[in-house]
Amino acid sequence: MTEASAKPDGLSVLDRPNSYIGKTVPRPNLERLMQGRGLYVSDMVLPRMGHVVFLRSPHAHAQIVKIDADAAKQMPGIIAVVTGKELAAVITPWVGVLSHLKGLKSAPQHAIAIDRVCWQGEAVAAIVATSRAIAEDAAEVVFGHI
Repeated sequence: MTEASAKPDGLSVLDRPNSYIGKTVPRPNLERLMQGRGLYVSDMVLPRMGHVVFLRSPHAHAQIVKIDADAAKQMPGIIAVVTGKELAAVITPWVGVLSHLKGLKSAPQHAIAIDRVCWQGEAVAAIVATSRAIAEDAAEVVFGHI
């Protein structure tokens, strides 16, 4: 006898009265989105708005030897190129805790890696520019000098 046939109404272990699995979910904004009238964060333009692109490490457990951002800083439209060392001077690291496991704390974590990356994809620099395209171009320049 199977699990589904053991129940008189044919419900499986995963079925719940308020579950959305396998059901059509009403979307009140669907008409607007299907007509292309959706507003997304990337569509917003605000005065003095900057766009940030994070330069991420292609390697795990690697030492950061040098980040040469001088060429990127000279590009038009670049607001700032920030490394982990520069950011650590103004931001203290945070410690992660779990409320259900008292006393368990993570090692101090920095917003951007300072001397060493722990995982592939960890941020090593942040490029802030007047547009996303300019920030991405500057990231390519910085990445080319690593």
